[in-house]
Amino acid sequence: MGKHVFVWIMAAAWGLSAGAADAQIRKFDFGRKDRKRVMEGFTPVTVYDDYSDANGFGWLGVKGPVEAGWLEERAPLAGCCRRTGDERGAIDNLAADYVGGGGRFAVKLPDGKYVVWLMVGDWGAYEFYPRGKYTVLAGGKQIGQFDHSTYAKLRAELWRHRDEPYRHGADLFEKYVQSRFRTYQAEVNVTGGRLELQVRKDSGPGSYVGPLNAVVVYPAADKAAGEAALKEIEAARKAWFRQRYPVIDPYEYYVGDFAKADGERGFAAWGVAYGSDVGLGARRGRRTEGNELSAMVSLGEMEPVVVVVRPLKKSPGRFTCTVGPLRGDQGDVLPPQAVSIRAVKPWEMQTRATDELVERAAKQKLKVRRGRRAVVATPYFLMDRNWIEGDLRINRAFWLTVKMPPSAASRVYKADVTVAGLGERSVLPLTVTVLPIKLPRAKHALSVNYSAPEYPRWFDDSRDRFWDVVEKDLRLQYDCGMTTVALLGGFGLPKEPGEENKWEKFIRLYRKVGFERELVQGSTMNLYKKMPKDLGTPRDKPWQDAFVKVFRDYDAVAKRLGQKVIYSIGDETTNDGGEARIIHVGRIVKQRLSDLRLMSDINGYRELMGLAPSLTACGFNNGWQGSYATNRREHCLMTRDIIERVRALGSEPWFINGGTGRYPFGIWFWKTTHWGQKGKIEWHYDASGADPY
Repeated sequence: MGKHVFVWIMAAAWGLSAGAADAQIRKFDFGRKDRKRVMEGFTPVTVYDDYSDANGFGWLGVKGPVEAGWLEERAPLAGCCRRTGDERGAIDNLAADYVGGGGRFAVKLPDGKYVVWLMVGDWGAYEFYPRGKYTVLAGGKQIGQFDHSTYAKLRAELWRHRDEPYRHGADLFEKYVQSRFRTYQAEVNVTGGRLELQVRKDSGPGSYVGPLNAVVVYPAADKAAGEAALKEIEAARKAWFRQRYPVIDPYEYYVGDFAKADGERGFAAWGVAYGSDVGLGARRGRRTEGNELSAMVSLGEMEPVVVVVRPLKKSPGRFTCTVGPLRGDQGDVLPPQAVSIRAVKPWEMQTRATDELVERAAKQKLKVRRGRRAVVATPYFLMDRNWIEGDLRINRAFWLTVKMPPSAASRVYKADVTVAGLGERSVLPLTVTVLPIKLPRAKHALSVNYSAPEYPRWFDDSRDRFWDVVEKDLRLQYDCGMTTVALLGGFGLPKEPGEENKWEKFIRLYRKVGFERELVQGSTMNLYKKMPKDLGTPRDKPWQDAFVKVFRDYDAVAKRLGQKVIYSIGDETTNDGGEARIIHVGRIVKQRLSDLRLMSDINGYRELMGLAPSLTACGFNNGWQGSYATNRREHCLMTRDIIERVRALGSEPWFINGGTGRYPFGIWFWKTTHWGQKGKIEWHYDASGADPY
């Protein structure tokens, strides 16, 4: 009895289950001191933990006090936590935090042979994607190395989820989690009673290179127990992920009302009206979705045509889509580039479960309540390729875009669209009707928020690509009808002598592409929150002088280039209860920047009514009650009454849209323009400045 109690006490001291105590397995979870969760059975390690024999583990050679901000920094260490504060964070406890900086970590151990296992990675957004170079050392021995020090070395992995074909039934933990974390394992010889470990930074961006998540050490003689412990860790992480992200399979057992020829061919292909369901499990309605394709487009405009393919045999392989010549009723033939073909690629996305999804989940014996978040593969990306990899009874789609030349001679064009796969073909006739009118460019300000693509700037071998990528983005926006660009960041003024003036270069490119309306400078929207503390508050003159100078510096460049700009001063302060502060800032800019055009993003009635008298334009969405119930629930903003009130206060109403409900559609915006709406900015061209999607 006494022996078993002793073993249990030792297990608790080492952070182990009683069953693993005999194997003397040491497990460490690295992160911030203020984190609320540590993976069960692991000993937490932070930048505060100096090594001592009494403690039995810790850092060697760290110095000075800890500065706690976004990172807990203590040279050379930096501890980070990327999980939310509750028990349902974005990722499991072991992966969600780390200590970076390349410090030396030591574990007190009796001399002998041990197996060491390290997990290194970061669950942060794509600007924290693993890049740079590090070396993993254990007992002075190199056991691993990571090298993403150039774009050429990083490229394949950075774009992997974009470029690889969608695979139905893929293990999402392996696809999205394990790919962000690397593990290193080796047998090492411990002498002197201490094992030293290090993820040494060789090059790269600060403390984000080589973020250490976890260490497991066990005697080599206890290999079986150690490997079993590592399997338990992986199984626990996978179980957490699957519980947190239940996946509802779109596979549909009901085949649907398909023709005999479809069964003989092995697949069905049909046209779907723009805006209709192209989900992976959507059922075809033969009465409304036939084999004949059609589009109606005016001169110089574009119109989509969507073709859905549903394999009816196992292991169907690749399907391709091609379009024959578009021949007009006047004998002319449109050039091949008049029709582009792209594959619609699904992305596994979280959504709230509807009754239909709950029913689908039940077929998988998966308990998902209505309204709970679940993962569903959703058509999302348009890939520049004319092929897809098919899966049995899983819908996939091709997105065809007809771009009618302004000088098209005919009023009707016809072509054959051919879908090929399984050694067979399905030919769908396409009829394009041309409206004999040329629509003018919109007079209103139409835009999507745009952040600079960061990844080209990470490396010397890709830095020269940056402006080419930006120009390609801008031309796509212009071709899709945008009349302005709303900048969110990445195109600022130079901070040091000789530094590139990205603001000036962007304006030149903006004018080169041909945008008609004033440029929206949105990167200034949170400037009032970032002013140095030693300047005081917005009520102090030094603060106001410095704040105003930033706008003057931007506008001096714009005026020199002859470019009109509207500058944003705020961003939805209803969310954090900061309405009074931004309203005061609005009064300051009205007084001191009255010659500039100014606006703000707004999502509450008090915020809107307080800012409208001070600003040229107010960009607002439908609004909400606010974090502190500042607004009445029924006070929705996107109404004729509110739009007219804003105009009466001397400000232009603009629509800042979140892309849900009725608001993304042009008919609603067209309706509000008759009430005085002057612009529409959509979230979001880039979900993240560095996100390769």
